[in-house]
Amino acid sequence: MSSLAFVFPGQGSQAVGMGRSLAEASPAAAAVFAQADAALGEPLSRLAWTGPAEELDLTVNAQPALLAASIAFLRALEANRAASGRAPIVPAFAAGHSMGQYSALVAAGVVSLDDGMRLVRERGRLMQASGEGSPGAMAAIIGLPDERLPDLVAVGSAHGTFGIANRNSPGQVVVSGVRPAVEAAAAAARGLGARRAVVLPVSVAAHSPLMAAAAAGMREALAGIAFHDPAIPLLANADARPLTTADACRAELVDHLTTGVDWIAAVTAMRSAGVERFVEVGPGRVLSGLIRRIAPDAETWPIPTPPWPADGAHRAPQPNLGPGTHLSKELPSTVRKPDYTRRVAVTGLGIVSPIGSDVDTVWEHLSAGVSGLGHITYWDPAPYECQVSGEVHDFDPAAWMNFKEVRRTDKNVVLGVAAAKKALAHSGLEVTNANRDEIGILFGSGGGGSRLLMDNRHVWETKGARAVSPFYIANMLPDTASGQIAIETGIRGPNMCIVTACSTGTHNIGEAAELIRRGDVVAALAGSTESPLHELIHIGFSNMRGMGTPRPGEPEQTISRPFDVTRNGFVLGEGAGAVILEDLELARARGATIYAEVMGFGSAADAWDLIQPVEKGDGVRRAILQALERYDVKPEWIDMINPHGTSTPLGDLREAEAFWAVFGDRTPEIPISATKSLTGHLMGAAGAVEAIFTVLSVHNQAVPGVPTFRDPDPEINLNIPRETIRREIRYAISDNVGLGGHNGAVIFKRYDGD
Repeated sequence: MSSLAFVFPGQGSQAVGMGRSLAEASPAAAAVFAQADAALGEPLSRLAWTGPAEELDLTVNAQPALLAASIAFLRALEANRAASGRAPIVPAFAAGHSMGQYSALVAAGVVSLDDGMRLVRERGRLMQASGEGSPGAMAAIIGLPDERLPDLVAVGSAHGTFGIANRNSPGQVVVSGVRPAVEAAAAAARGLGARRAVVLPVSVAAHSPLMAAAAAGMREALAGIAFHDPAIPLLANADARPLTTADACRAELVDHLTTGVDWIAAVTAMRSAGVERFVEVGPGRVLSGLIRRIAPDAETWPIPTPPWPADGAHRAPQPNLGPGTHLSKELPSTVRKPDYTRRVAVTGLGIVSPIGSDVDTVWEHLSAGVSGLGHITYWDPAPYECQVSGEVHDFDPAAWMNFKEVRRTDKNVVLGVAAAKKALAHSGLEVTNANRDEIGILFGSGGGGSRLLMDNRHVWETKGARAVSPFYIANMLPDTASGQIAIETGIRGPNMCIVTACSTGTHNIGEAAELIRRGDVVAALAGSTESPLHELIHIGFSNMRGMGTPRPGEPEQTISRPFDVTRNGFVLGEGAGAVILEDLELARARGATIYAEVMGFGSAADAWDLIQPVEKGDGVRRAILQALERYDVKPEWIDMINPHGTSTPLGDLREAEAFWAVFGDRTPEIPISATKSLTGHLMGAAGAVEAIFTVLSVHNQAVPGVPTFRDPDPEINLNIPRETIRREIRYAISDNVGLGGHNGAVIFKRYDGD
């Protein structure tokens, strides 16, 4: 018997872009997506590749999209082996997790792809309808000893229909049933020894008797479908018994709607039968992670998407069926390491910026090099050499805060609240009475409400002391935004505001990740905001000789040209960015889309000058090294950098010197995506907004170009692409430098589902 098994993931592994690069490189994969579109009579592939995520995540879309993507991976593998003259792989088993059973059935020849697509779409529709008719709930229970599962079931069952929906790995289960039963079990779980218990934001009690109506509907739907005996051995979800006949497979699709998934039993059965290697066929690496917990000595292999060559040309897919590269831990550490292993996921992004105020628009403009810079409209800039800024347009403050509160506060607060609410909505994380104390907020502003202060000074001078607002002091502080976000969202966990000028967002995100790692919170809302577009601030930076001008005879949009030999200063912008960070295990359990992982954070001071950077960029160098060393990320693993890159002559030089000091001769190989070329310098908001840009780059596997870069600086010698390039990005750094010598760096890693 073969020592290899194919495993197929279920719902929760989907992500916008899944299978896109594979289909572009493999005709066999492209044919699968085309066939899937034809079977459903709609462009499902377009939804899978371009989103929006909210529509893709709907059960009726996510399940057929995952089926198409998984089979596309399989066919690409088969075609690649055939093209290279290698024999086809005949696995010992094909095992699917939940709806992954449909992928396994297609792979084993039990049903055709066309029938599988229609059936899984019907499954999603029936589940949704059944949930509306018999609403229920689900909860993820993390860290509960297996021997206490019967006690947990007893607690839940005392309140109605209740059971184990997914037994995913030791200490990780999902329970399902009527809401009172699920909530009672979640409340009792910690007392039984669980580390966490989270009620998931769903109304469908999957894999429970509440799906009886869906099971009856599926039985009818299967009546006209041709089933065949499996060519590859299959296992039942509920108890890992062999499925060897067409009739058994037909019954499985009905039964597993109302019974649980025992993935531990499935993996154990395959290991007992001699399976040593598990190949996860589909997007993500969720099952690989579970298998390593169940059978630590087993090998898990991915089928990777094809790498992107630097010139954008397509390559034939090269699925790797040898063991994946295991990241060794050899870097000596010069910082204290935490004694915990929680991983931190980025699950939500919220942004208000000069290039857009929603994630899709921002990525579209970032990828296309659309500038958000333009002639200043907030005041008459005629007296000043620099007449350009990065303004936020089409923003309605009243859509995000009460009109009375908007009038009292500074614009930076409203921008921050908007970004925070957008991030929460994007993540799908619901703030409830049960979890509000376990979510933190780390959110700041570099300058606070300077505009509000100056406006009230003007009121005092023109109308007298009694006309000054009694609310302006509370509304002009750098921490006003973090306090207002808590009021607006109901989040009651730790609430802090780190202020480090232009590194504010970087430090808030990095420290928020550390809160989660050490177990203080299960999730955090982190970021920063700034609205510095006031004439007096413009004058101050102009007199500091920090503001730039366009090249002679060129448009205003070329004013910010980081690392170009002609750079002569930055341009001010406004905006806000917020990210939702979560304990990765809990995010995965609730089916959240994971855009990246936070894999390192470093902070260092220049102790040199309030304005000028220290020689050789030593502060940046030490911050990046600390970020790398903290979680054993090797410098050679970094595939992209989003730099501070303000377009100032000395600042850019010092930052480049830091890169050379860290990465050595490999420095010119690392693409530098200097996005201030499009947004301007958002001051305190820069770190958060550029962290979002970096996460989007990692998630979309593309490096946004720097369209204003034209003339390389021989003293810098960095890799600055003018146009967006597609390439593999495993790890990326976002670094920032703040006035006062505050340096920060955060490392984001591509999430591979492990």
